[in-house]
Amino acid sequence: MDGQADPQAPPLKPPLQSTAHGEPNQRLTFEELRAWYEQRADVRLRGQYESAVKGIVELLDDASGAPLRLTALRITAPHTSQAFLDTLLAPYLTPPPTSPSAVSTLRSVLRQTRDVTQALAATNIFTSLQPTLVRSLSPLAEPGDVELLVMAKERGRRFLKGETNVGNSEASGSLTGRLFNTLGCGDSLSVVVSTGTRTRKSYEATFDVPLIALARALPSAKEGGKGRPGWELSTRGEAGLWEYERDWTSWAGCWERQKGAKVGISTRTPLGSHTLAYSLVSRQIHSLAPTASLSTRFAAGTSLKSSISHTVSNSASDGRWGYRLSQELAGLGGDAKFLRSEANFSRLLPLTSSLSASFTARTGFLHPLSTTPVPLSDRLFLGGPTSVRMFGLNGLGPHDGLDATGGEISASAGLSLLGKFGGRAQDWPLQWHLFTNAGSLGRLLPGQSAVDTIQKTLSRPSVSVGLGLVGRLDAIRIEMNLGVPLVAAKGEGLTRGWSLGIGLEFL
Repeated sequence: MDGQADPQAPPLKPPLQSTAHGEPNQRLTFEELRAWYEQRADVRLRGQYESAVKGIVELLDDASGAPLRLTALRITAPHTSQAFLDTLLAPYLTPPPTSPSAVSTLRSVLRQTRDVTQALAATNIFTSLQPTLVRSLSPLAEPGDVELLVMAKERGRRFLKGETNVGNSEASGSLTGRLFNTLGCGDSLSVVVSTGTRTRKSYEATFDVPLIALARALPSAKEGGKGRPGWELSTRGEAGLWEYERDWTSWAGCWERQKGAKVGISTRTPLGSHTLAYSLVSRQIHSLAPTASLSTRFAAGTSLKSSISHTVSNSASDGRWGYRLSQELAGLGGDAKFLRSEANFSRLLPLTSSLSASFTARTGFLHPLSTTPVPLSDRLFLGGPTSVRMFGLNGLGPHDGLDATGGEISASAGLSLLGKFGGRAQDWPLQWHLFTNAGSLGRLLPGQSAVDTIQKTLSRPSVSVGLGLVGRLDAIRIEMNLGVPLVAAKGEGLTRGWSLGIGLEFL
């Protein structure tokens, strides 16, 4: 029409790749002709798919600014406390606006949906979560008001497992029962009953529950959780009771019975996982062997320990150092009065695609706070398949006859070279390794100089070397080693030939 501009076509948007291939060459064989048509169909479908995806992305981007407001949340979780869910999800349902004029949009509602779903998944209560946005059912709802409906399937709340273990010079069997989410707030109650060749009987009950309010009051806790939805759940309150009886006749000529209770708080910060706890423990040295030494006989009887402890740990990853630092102050009542400090450091360093080196160092120091020696149950011990290899269980350090007396100062280090087998065995969870271990253990009695005793202890380490096989079953490590002690002090328990070790942490 006169006076009016011609209509303009909308601009073309990618992908603009050509899907036309012309006609096939008539000289092609049947197989080549079939491949030509398959390639042309694949290119055409890929172009159509990319165009459809591009259109959907543009549609969502255009609609993301549309006004939309989340007015309610409904979760199908009959066994989970509504008060717990309200406390956990409140910050994610009402995020603070960036400005007074900020308007809730589809983009912000989708972000809220994502945060709520991730926070619910972090509780470990649910096995599946299906969020859906539906129109608000409230009679007072306005246009653009929606509700978030989460179809949640709760995990089983009861668990029972029996297992057997062989390793560390002991065979044992255990029965584990667990009740989960019984209070509806992500709580957990577990009971473990076990017996073995060295642990005659063992009972342990632990209970833990998330402390959301405390987590939000700790500035460093959110940084430890990296700000991810549900980070508050890593701060937990813990309580436990235990009783066990262990056979110490092979290295101390006695049995130990222990009963204890513990309460604590655990959380995570950028430095690692922290645990602050108070424990009250009764220990009894009894059933002395006829060959028990005078030191063991002097330690016999009952002692009571009342202590507070703090532990921070961080696992090794990506070639970084892993560490575990712990401090314990005993003397808040009871017979035991001492200050204990322990430090473990480890690092795994890849050398090639099939070769790596690992280094581990451990130190321990017990400082008596009274004129009475530290009780036998609290002293440091070294030696065994998971400690300084090729030495007997707790076989390093001072001895009274055949019995190890333990010590107040310990230091040990291990260096290993690990390699994968070639060929098809390269993907097996089995490696070979060469190792060398060194360790030293000494006594620090009341009145002795700590500096002189430390220098004397560290100046005469015991050393061993060997080789073996290393296998892994999830977090459990299994070793079969052949080695010899190179340097040992008089009276220390030695192990020559083959040795088997099963555990979570090795030197």
